[in-house]
Amino acid sequence: MAADLVIKNGWVVTPTETFKGGVAISGEKFVAIGADDQLPQGKEEIDAKGKHILPGIIDGHVHFREPGMTHKEDFATGSTAAVCGGITFVVDMPNTVPPTADAEQVKVKQQLGEQKSLVDFGVTGVVVQTNTKDILPMAAAGAIGFKIFFGETIGNLPFPDDGMCMEAFDYIAQSKLPLGIHAENRQIMAYCTNKLKTEGKNEARYWEASRPDICEAESVHHAIFFAT
Repeated sequence: MAADLVIKNGWVVTPTETFKGGVAISGEKFVAIGADDQLPQGKEEIDAKGKHILPGIIDGHVHFREPGMTHKEDFATGSTAAVCGGITFVVDMPNTVPPTADAEQVKVKQQLGEQKSLVDFGVTGVVVQTNTKDILPMAAAGAIGFKIFFGETIGNLPFPDDGMCMEAFDYIAQSKLPLGIHAENRQIMAYCTNKLKTEGKNEARYWEASRPDICEAESVHHAIFFAT
């Protein structure tokens, strides 16, 4: 029986090896992976001409900036760039305008993505100081995970204090969805930033110095402590 699509004469990349051959696909599923002479005939056949045949790449952190900041990016332009880079699934971050902070905004972003995106996508919800009760409704609306910013970020979101994080972590555990942390200790970051400013060091090259390694290390440790 012929497969829907056969791609041959390439280098197939798997987790364990790279070999000369191709793949066969039927019903949007792989039905054969192997040397060219082991593949079935295809209703459509593509000669890879020695190029690598790779699984679609997942980009777990994109900022398509929709809604509210489409002068920077949107689902159409961002997903077009993704396709050109071999990316077939993206996870869009929630710091938009308005932020993806409740079930309604999860649905708004899903609708925008369905209308414009050329790749599959997932929507993350943000957790701020005032919306812990929205965590489970966001999960029910289809959010695939959550993000907490421990430091300042685009949009000046009101990041949750430690008391709210205790409550938020409990709700997120109930949702059984993953949580991403923007890991920066805001007190250390503010101290370093203000010190640099008083020294007249305002150029972009001092950005890294305003966020030394300990900012991230302490913040990661802090998040793990709360999670356990």
